[in-house]
Amino acid sequence: MPTNNIKTLRVIGEEIMQITEGTTLTLTHTPVSIVDVQLSLFDVTDHIFRDKVVKQGFIHVNVIYKGADGIVYHESTNVPFEEEVEIGGLVPGIKFNGQVRVPVQNAEETTLDVENFILELDSDFILNNGNAITPTVTVKALARILVKVSRVEQMNVFVNGRDGVFRFSGTTLDGNC
Repeated sequence: MPTNNIKTLRVIGEEIMQITEGTTLTLTHTPVSIVDVQLSLFDVTDHIFRDKVVKQGFIHVNVIYKGADGIVYHESTNVPFEEEVEIGGLVPGIKFNGQVRVPVQNAEETTLDVENFILELDSDFILNNGNAITPTVTVKALARILVKVSRVEQMNVFVNGRDGVFRFSGTTLDGNC
């Protein structure tokens, strides 16, 4: 039977990371009400260590509010964050973005793929518009991210020229799936 090599991703582990950060913004106009608080993540980088992924970046907070004069305004800021999650199985010899992170023999054979899925991005706020000379809004941001780490592996696959059937490791995959 002829064989072919295929590359596939084997999941090492996945965990949910929770990031909670807060900030206080000074509003340039006297607010009547908060219309919306918009959040986004940017400049996010992953740092890989033994059994651990550290994620850092910024949360962009944009507060939209209605002023006492009836005009809608917005204020925004960037809040830095850093959080870690433990994922067992990250061992010496891993390569990330083409660079060896934990040196060891045969590092060329082991390449990691890190995927991030935002599960939740939410906020809560308190408008401090009381007797203060300059009104402020305190925003608490919450982000839940699924971090999935996979290893790129190469497998030998036995190819049967008929019916598109592939056999490897005792498993049969139908080409129509």
